[in-house]
Amino acid sequence: MNTGTAGSMVQMANMEGVKVVGYDSMLSNRPLDAMVMQDSWAVGKLQGEAMVEWLKVHKGGNVEGKVALIMGQPGDSNAIAMSSGALEIIQANPGLELVAEQAHEGWSSEKAMATTEIVLTKFGNGVDAFICNNSGMARGVIAALDAQGLASSDKVFVAGSDADLVNIQFVAQGKQAVEIWKKIVPLAETAAQIAFDLASSPDAAVSDVVKADRVINNGMVDVPTVVTPVVLVTRENVDATVIEGGFYTKEEVYAQ
Repeated sequence: MNTGTAGSMVQMANMEGVKVVGYDSMLSNRPLDAMVMQDSWAVGKLQGEAMVEWLKVHKGGNVEGKVALIMGQPGDSNAIAMSSGALEIIQANPGLELVAEQAHEGWSSEKAMATTEIVLTKFGNGVDAFICNNSGMARGVIAALDAQGLASSDKVFVAGSDADLVNIQFVAQGKQAVEIWKKIVPLAETAAQIAFDLASSPDAAVSDVVKADRVINNGMVDVPTVVTPVVLVTRENVDATVIEGGFYTKEEVYAQ
């Protein structure tokens, strides 16, 4: 979804007096009554922290190297938030050099692959880490690395987000370092419950109905927001996270 343009439907609903609950991606510059989302900033921060730990292992205890930030849709609120979380970690470590900070229209895997090819060529394959705003773009990065014999978490750190099955398989195989699992069930159930509660109390103030974790300004209004958790997935904890949590089966993850 393009969060910068999808708000026209929400605005029409608002004009008719219909309350609207945002789901996952925060709408920009449009009226919104409540929001349920994962903490996209925390996703980027988790990716960045995992990269730091990976570098320590592979750089003799030092946090140093060249990093590429593979961003999603230009102007998308989730892409901006995820990127800001990762950038905070990158900027806090002076040994890291940010060699690319590129947005990709449509969250395109193919465009992320092209960006990776350009960056690898520019730096003679000497890029240590790629942090990606979603799983699809991480697959594009992996494809470009694979062509250079670098698709290994022992050689290059790659972080994705969304925990798509192929990416979880990459993590289990050692091609990709980490993924972020955004638990869908609590997100969906919380959104449905809030919508039910608002519909059941049409005259009540939203603040009396929604027990928000925080209030986020979307450019037009302050939106009461409920945040659901995200989980770092590594090769070591695949079984204890996405498999034990019922997101994928062992047969799916370890399929040959």
